[in-house]
Amino acid sequence: KQLFEKNGDLIYQYQAVKNSGIPLNTDYVRLINAAGEWRLHSITEKSTEVIYSWNGELLGDFPNWALTEAWKTQGIEVLTWLKDALKE
Repeated sequence: KQLFEKNGDLIYQYQAVKNSGIPLNTDYVRLINAAGEWRLHSITEKSTEVIYSWNGELLGDFPNWALTEAWKTQGIEVLTWLKDALKE
């Protein structure tokens, strides 16, 4: 993970850990090549734009029809994490 500033934006980038030591399990979908970033852009003193982007290579037995549901679920999780973090 990496945190830096660029053109006034605060950027947090991350990528999947290689060789974490956690054994592979065929019952789970792994995002072994996932990476992304959070970009925080100050609009006013009380307002910040948040841009979240990520990409991952799905491996394993994951049906194509389930992709839309997975994206929706992941988006809801990310927005919930952000909302919870703002409460702290």
